[in-house]
Amino acid sequence: MPKVSEQHRAARRQQILDAARVCFLRNGFHATTMQDVFAASGMSAGAVYRYFPGKEDIVRSIAGEAITEITAELQPLVDAPGAPAPFYEVIAAAVTGLERLDVERGIPRLAVQVWAESLRSPQLSADVQEIIGSVVPLMIRLVERHRDQGWLPADVPVQATARALLGLVPGFIVQRVLTGLDAATYLEGLRVLLPSGDRVGAVAQ
Repeated sequence: MPKVSEQHRAARRQQILDAARVCFLRNGFHATTMQDVFAASGMSAGAVYRYFPGKEDIVRSIAGEAITEITAELQPLVDAPGAPAPFYEVIAAAVTGLERLDVERGIPRLAVQVWAESLRSPQLSADVQEIIGSVVPLMIRLVERHRDQGWLPADVPVQATARALLGLVPGFIVQRVLTGLDAATYLEGLRVLLPSGDRVGAVAQ
């Protein structure tokens, strides 16, 4: 039998993820069954299970793709040669990226569903913590670079500051999903709190 190419496997995997995402957005994560995914993808149970053992594995992959995309947009800002971008610019990049992912794939709406379900599923809770945790080192690096530039006090609580900055992103997600908040409005307010002028959090002289 001819070997299945990596390209073919990737396409089949994406076919499952796209079908599952549509089901989750239409019916909710909890109400969607694997049978729904089989039907929406047009693939047999055996074919789907070859790629994903269950719903939580599918969600992990969908979230992983989204985090990878957002992180790829933030990393050049955080690790810019010479000096990192101001906090506002980094959070703005994350927020505008999430708004785009909402329009294209409904990722913020899926995120809120998964967060709610994680309260009843220890495995999903662990997955959510791992996904959020994957972004923490990037934010820590950002805070450390601001500190090293002298824009923050030398004794700044790095971990706590990184977590507070990261918390601005789910704050946008929740408000967008529940109230329809758009990125432009959120960022208009955020610019007041995190000016993109000379240096955010610069040490007072």
